[in-house]
Amino acid sequence: MIKIADLLDRDLSVPIEEFVKVDNHDPDTVFTELTEYIATDRIRAEYERLFSAMAAAPKSQEGGVGVWISGLAGFGKSSFAKNLGYVLANRDVLGVPASSLFLKQVESKLVSESVEVLNRTIPYEVIECDVQVEMPVQNSEEQMAEVMYRVLRRQLDYAEDYDISELEIELEKDGKLAAFQDLCRAEYTEEWRKIRKGSQRLARASTLLHRLDPQTYPAADTWLSMVKARPSSMLSVRDLVDKSFYLCDVRRHGKALAFIVDELEHYGERLESLLAVVEQFGEESRERLKGGTIRGPVWIVVTARHKLEEVHEYLITNSINLPKPQDRFRHQIDLSSAGIREVVTRRVLRKKESQEFILRNLFRDRGASLIQNVKLERCSRRTEFDEDQFVRFYPYLPHLIDLSVDILAGMWRQPNAARYLDSNNRSIVRQSFEMLRSDQTRLADQPIGVLVSIDKIYELVEGNTPWEKRKDILDIRQRFDDDKDYPGMASRVAKAICLMEFAATDLPRTTKNIAALLVQRVTEAPPTLAVAAILDRLKGAQYVRETEHGWKLYDFDELRRAAAGLWWLGEWVGAVNPRTPRWYNAPIQLSKNFLARLLAWYTRPLRQFNDSVTRSLEEIIGALDHLSMNMVAFDRLSMKMVALDRRNTADKFEPQLLDHLSMNTVALDGLSMDMVALEGRLAQLEREKSIPFCADTAHRNDRTAYLIGLFGTGRRYINELMLENIGERAKYFRDTIRLHPGPTPMIYSGHATMKHVSRAQELPAVMSRILEAVGAGFADLIFVYRHPLDSLLTNWIWWRTYIRENRLISGISQIYKNTDDLCADLDRNYLDFKAFAEGDPDFFAGLPGPRFLSFPESVEETELHCQSATLALRLEDFMADPRKEFSRIAGVMSVDLELSSLHVVPPKTKPYGHLAVKDRVPRFRNFIDGMTAETRRQIETIGYEAGS
Repeated sequence: MIKIADLLDRDLSVPIEEFVKVDNHDPDTVFTELTEYIATDRIRAEYERLFSAMAAAPKSQEGGVGVWISGLAGFGKSSFAKNLGYVLANRDVLGVPASSLFLKQVESKLVSESVEVLNRTIPYEVIECDVQVEMPVQNSEEQMAEVMYRVLRRQLDYAEDYDISELEIELEKDGKLAAFQDLCRAEYTEEWRKIRKGSQRLARASTLLHRLDPQTYPAADTWLSMVKARPSSMLSVRDLVDKSFYLCDVRRHGKALAFIVDELEHYGERLESLLAVVEQFGEESRERLKGGTIRGPVWIVVTARHKLEEVHEYLITNSINLPKPQDRFRHQIDLSSAGIREVVTRRVLRKKESQEFILRNLFRDRGASLIQNVKLERCSRRTEFDEDQFVRFYPYLPHLIDLSVDILAGMWRQPNAARYLDSNNRSIVRQSFEMLRSDQTRLADQPIGVLVSIDKIYELVEGNTPWEKRKDILDIRQRFDDDKDYPGMASRVAKAICLMEFAATDLPRTTKNIAALLVQRVTEAPPTLAVAAILDRLKGAQYVRETEHGWKLYDFDELRRAAAGLWWLGEWVGAVNPRTPRWYNAPIQLSKNFLARLLAWYTRPLRQFNDSVTRSLEEIIGALDHLSMNMVAFDRLSMKMVALDRRNTADKFEPQLLDHLSMNTVALDGLSMDMVALEGRLAQLEREKSIPFCADTAHRNDRTAYLIGLFGTGRRYINELMLENIGERAKYFRDTIRLHPGPTPMIYSGHATMKHVSRAQELPAVMSRILEAVGAGFADLIFVYRHPLDSLLTNWIWWRTYIRENRLISGISQIYKNTDDLCADLDRNYLDFKAFAEGDPDFFAGLPGPRFLSFPESVEETELHCQSATLALRLEDFMADPRKEFSRIAGVMSVDLELSSLHVVPPKTKPYGHLAVKDRVPRFRNFIDGMTAETRRQIETIGYEAGS
């Protein structure tokens, strides 16, 4: 049997990356990106126009240095920009100049001539900035100028910290930087490049300056005091421009600058700052070119999803008064879907010439009937194709590539798209590749004649669809796919409707169109009767309904659109509508603004009410999404259990059944917690509704609380204090970790790491999600810790007992009667202790899974947690004044304490127990003395003395 894979020229074992990242400079990755790049006629023409303008820019001196590249995810805008940067810089890629690799793919004489001129006369230093990485939403107050300057400093090998980098620049200017670095190496036995990244960088820099120049810096903290006394201020665009030219001249003398700003979104303050940056760089470049001090202008290349016309319309609609962006970005390139077909066919679906005859014969036999079978009604979408197109696109039909593009665009348009677009196959090239080789579809292994159908596309993009639609499709599969007349058809129909809704325009969801898109073999007729029968049953079960655009799944789309529009509508309450700039409009606007101020007493509570309604809707949607997500997970597990249960070999599958039963129990527990969280959040909203304008409402803390501690640090002691003393809130306490998309009254407690994977502790990815919630303002992180050496001894004893005796203990006192016994055991088994402290995997050789944290890793984790926590608590402080410390927890959680009924006792463990062990066990003392300088620094940073 000939398979589809036998027809293809591409090696399917070589993966295709989901997206190109402009700041990924891995040589193998870049080489693949350049050598597999497909330059369509449209892309070639855009490169010709842009490179010609860049080559002519030094002589024309027009000052138009802005380049705007637009297109949806997967349309190639980041590839276009990254290639542009590599060609301008002409970097070596695996020993080959990037320009030569690129020019082989583009095959354009005009591009070759322009690139030759640029590489010969204007060497460029290209600075790549991924906005999504460098400038996350929660830090939106940081301006583009500051971000660009930070990335520039990093690439030119200055410190990322602004104060440190300014010191380096000053020392370099005075010719003292090398002496400063030598002094650092002698003083701290580490390179300055490493010291400047540490948490003590300012203090150590101040000390080094005192040693280097005691007259200017008479004390070790003189420079540090100067830094602290400086008023904080944002970097101006003028400063960015001047500093960029200066630093480039110092560290990259003779080169011109180019910035690539990738994935710009949120067109408010960021765009305002960026427009000013482009304008200032353009004007300064023009003046310096006239003076002959630079060889080429500074280019600002920006990629974004929207065209500049759409951005300008957004600014006008939202009354954002900014210069017309088209005036700043003279060079505009829109990478639409037009070239996607060619890229897919040449990069993924390319056929072996020797095998094309098989497809040509198939088309001649079945092509005419196939074209009739897949024809769509009441729309202008072209479904006809000729023999050559059939050969090039197979196993796709040409119109299914176009439909995939429209579906992807619709997914980006859905309200809160970022919440759902977090899985793979968001680019059409990657999607077509995965259609051939992924476990869900594996068309490469299918016989000739099998086609891509819309339900197969759903299998690849399911992770990008709203949770409630996934839940409905799973329910439909369970209830209707066993139909004796049309087995498996119900879920296929539901998947087709789901994706057709994303396509939105010019695709009526009629019975005939659904059937045409479900054709999955060249020889197959459209299953129109089956689709009609299934739709009738789904309608009766209230899974689908008929609308003016055809069949539709029930969902939360209307609720999402309402919530998304409320913010914009709320902004207009009490706002003054803009007027065109005319002399007679100025006094009118002045009087209107005066009137708006007079009415502020009336509009302020209206805005507060609207904000509360908007937040409530968003939180309800988030809670419903989260419940749907967990119900989907539960249904999938249930189906696996049913599949196993239907087999007759029960004994053989008994372990798997137990595993699935355990997983289902976990899923049910999760659903239970979500219901409790939703119940609590609704109660909070009810309280806010009853007192919507109470001044105290703004100070309430209705946020999810996470109590986190590394293993062996006293977290369970804090758990007990909470359960006994926080009153009504205690019913929301759970000794586990769970994530929610919005604020809840829940209190979660558990172990989690931020950087290193560890046994018995949640993964860093979980901690990252918690920190996102904290950064978004709907969660608090309370971190409890103790002296790392005390934790080390406790954890060694705990894990040693568990591995040797297979039993759990709650404290050292269960093993040793006194400190003498502990010291004697440690002395006898010091090598075992040392293996544990160093994270030796052999210590856990008898247990499956990862090892536990090494001592240095544990110390590092503690420092990272302390830096990120809303509240960091030392267990030793509870031993001194437990009431005071617990009141700090209550303060963060806004819990009203009844002081008279508080039951707060100190922990049973003794503080700094490692000191007695240190005095009695010489090898343990040597272990402490042998700690690295970095570990000592980290211990001191978290509030302890390294040797005590």
